[in-house]
Amino acid sequence: MAANSTFHPTPKSGAASKVGRLAFFPLLALAACEVPNGAPQAKGTIPPLSVPGRTGTVDVSAYFTDPDGDALSYAAASSSPGVAT
Repeated sequence: MAANSTFHPTPKSGAASKVGRLAFFPLLALAACEVPNGAPQAKGTIPPLSVPGRTGTVDVSAYFTDPDGDALSYAAASSSPGVAT
């Protein structure tokens, strides 16, 4: 429901007919904006790696970066279980 209002200035009795002025200031509303999360990015190319034995750990953190500074986690998969799992 919209409301209407009207302002009628009334001079004080005995005073000269001076009407005050109203000043209207625009309302500035600030809203918090979320900055979208940047996707991790590859840095360079991972060279061919070998892991001696049947199991091992390979540190690939030097080959990826996150523009927001978020911690990254890594996983590897292969369609050939003899190559990597």
